[in-house]
Amino acid sequence: MRILIAARLSQLSDGQTGLDTQDAAATTFARANGHTVVHVAADRKSGTSAPWDRPELRPWVTEPAKLAQFDAVLAYKLDRLTRGDNASTNAIEKWAHDNGKQLLTVDGLVFPCEGAEAIRWDVTKRIAHQEWLATSERYRRMQTYLRNAGKLVGRPPWGYEVADADGGHKMLIPTDDGRTYIPEIFGRCIAGDSLGDIARWMDGKGVRATSGTKWWARTIGGIIRCTTYTGRRQDASGKTILTCEPLVDASTFRRANAALAGRPKRGPVDEQNRALLSGILRCPRCDDSPMYRIAAGHENTHMYYRCSGRGTQRRGCGNMIWVSAADALVSRFMASLTAPILRTIVIPGHDNQAKIDSLKMDLRGLDFDAPDYDERHAQLRGELASLKDAPVTSDETVTESTGQTYGERWASLDESQRGAYLRSEHVKVYAARTDTGACETAFPDLALSAFGAASLTDDGNVSAVITWLGSRLDDDGESI
Repeated sequence: MRILIAARLSQLSDGQTGLDTQDAAATTFARANGHTVVHVAADRKSGTSAPWDRPELRPWVTEPAKLAQFDAVLAYKLDRLTRGDNASTNAIEKWAHDNGKQLLTVDGLVFPCEGAEAIRWDVTKRIAHQEWLATSERYRRMQTYLRNAGKLVGRPPWGYEVADADGGHKMLIPTDDGRTYIPEIFGRCIAGDSLGDIARWMDGKGVRATSGTKWWARTIGGIIRCTTYTGRRQDASGKTILTCEPLVDASTFRRANAALAGRPKRGPVDEQNRALLSGILRCPRCDDSPMYRIAAGHENTHMYYRCSGRGTQRRGCGNMIWVSAADALVSRFMASLTAPILRTIVIPGHDNQAKIDSLKMDLRGLDFDAPDYDERHAQLRGELASLKDAPVTSDETVTESTGQTYGERWASLDESQRGAYLRSEHVKVYAARTDTGACETAFPDLALSAFGAASLTDDGNVSAVITWLGSRLDDDGESI
């Protein structure tokens, strides 16, 4: 038969992952019995997870093209397929029946089966689930003991590593990358950068996420919400179970999470296929109406940006611009900018807010059952009250150059990054077929040249208006 092997990844001595030795034996078993191994799907995820819930195994048990490539699923033991309850195993059995597949194990289990073989199958799956229950219960007891003793439980978050502590236990200490980038991540979130922008910035720095993967917006969001970076590792109830060196203070943590919570929720966007000027291009004739990419012309062979209009009717004015022309003009203009990119740094004043936020987090993280709860609670409340009359000073704002011009920044980006960069900088571009009247109406305070005009705003950002008069013809022979 054609065999798909359901396997498990294990941690090797060098810190890498590799195929579990028992699953390697499954491959030998299959070939020794005359079967052809089509694929070995190895996942970290096992336990009670169904095959369709495992990243590597999922496509092989759900996609028709892959389902057609094998006749049976082989595992070293039944617990490689599942250690779930009876309902979970029944679901896997139904999948095998519906798709005409067999389930096999190296120790001789086969499904579908009848008689004594069916009894053995049923008993084995119940034993596998009971072993999982017993192991989980022991693991939970061990974790509870370690947490109650103030010891490290679980993996460290990015930016920390595990080190030996007194008593033979472990502790968290910051890594060099953690000290460098965690404060910057929180600062960028407070400044208004999107999670996706921060992820791309981390990738651009050449810094890898956990396990060497690229950065994702959800990974950055998890960092912003993780209290460990304030020096307090908390459980699901909010109780502090371990303290460590903080990488941001409580006030920074609060401000970053407030900034994150205040943003609109949006679905995923495929930046690779998104038009360069999507969300950027506006029509100067129609009250700042957005312009979107469409296909038009003979057999939809030409790509345009078209005015979409505003309001419930969404009827535009008919203003259409070639995508290639608009993209080329904006790219040419951005590359020509020699103005330096400035950044604003806020030097926090002494308003005691960081100390207040820290004390509040300490209060929320107290263990109600601890013998010194009342004493610690009274102490923290007293410290909090004493800060009310403490002197304060205002924040100081400093603007400095990043050492890079807008043109240099543009040149450093690849095509897939440029649109996202324009959107992150809140750039707007207005475009129309050559109509000096419309341009003068939309931009009465700027003298427009044949190439463009740019000015610096008070905060150092570039405000640009671009025209390109008569330098390109569209397919109808009209100038753009």
